[in-house]
Amino acid sequence: MTPPDPTAAGFIGSSGNTVPANGTSGYATGCTFVHTDGGEGTAFYINEGTNASCLFVAVAGLTAAQEALLSATAGTATASKAVVLDASKDIAGLNDVGIGGTLTVVDAPVLTAETAVGSVTLTTTKAPAGATTGKDDPKYITIKIGATSYVIPAWPLA
Repeated sequence: MTPPDPTAAGFIGSSGNTVPANGTSGYATGCTFVHTDGGEGTAFYINEGTNASCLFVAVAGLTAAQEALLSATAGTATASKAVVLDASKDIAGLNDVGIGGTLTVVDAPVLTAETAVGSVTLTTTKAPAGATTGKDDPKYITIKIGATSYVIPAWPLA
């Protein structure tokens, strides 16, 4: 390899056993350097300095988390990949979701889930007509299993 020529625009690519010392001239901004005896994380460098004073910075490979993000498909859940919402804030393909805290459902009056006994529908509603509650406009949950509906208060009324 020939040494860099500081009077020209500078090298745009180089390689060798030793990374150029910071401040060395002759390497264009953005010049790549392949460290031929480098190990993981120290084999590929880019000059973030100037032609007059180089500053070669190691370019690391992607982490597993970065790979998962790059390979994710928006709106689709796939094993061992990140889950990313699509433009409609939807995700398809989820199976079981565990929640360790509180689940708040906004603007979703009907929740339906398939079970071994058939379809179960949960609906939040206002108090049934004629109900005496002692509270201002409490919510009720209607659980429908098959053709039978069960109406229960969403919180204690006492």
